[in-house]
Amino acid sequence: MRYQAGGFRFSVIVWGSSYRLGGSGDAGGSRLNIRNHRGTLEGKLILTVLSMVSEMELAYIKERQRAGIEAAKAKGVYKGRPTSIDTDKLLQLRSEGVGASAIAKELGCTRSAVYKALDRIN
Repeated sequence: MRYQAGGFRFSVIVWGSSYRLGGSGDAGGSRLNIRNHRGTLEGKLILTVLSMVSEMELAYIKERQRAGIEAAKAKGVYKGRPTSIDTDKLLQLRSEGVGASAIAKELGCTRSAVYKALDRIN
């Protein structure tokens, strides 16, 4: 994971229970074995900070994904899966008094799909 804060870039690489911290001015970085520090205050601090950073990164990912979906919807590209039920046939069968199970068999779909399509139409 790479992060940038205040003009200082740093990366956190996780290997099992060890963390390698490297900065932009640091040639080799330093390695901290968290296994030996789990019960100490410093170890708890490091784990808390790393979990906050990963949670923040996940929020950024979700935010970028949401923005991409909104942009695609604005372009008209993101419309979801097209309906597989013929709505004209569905309405015709329903007006004839045919039940949902029989309509589902006729159209080759599930009964719940028939109900969802009827809700969407009404």
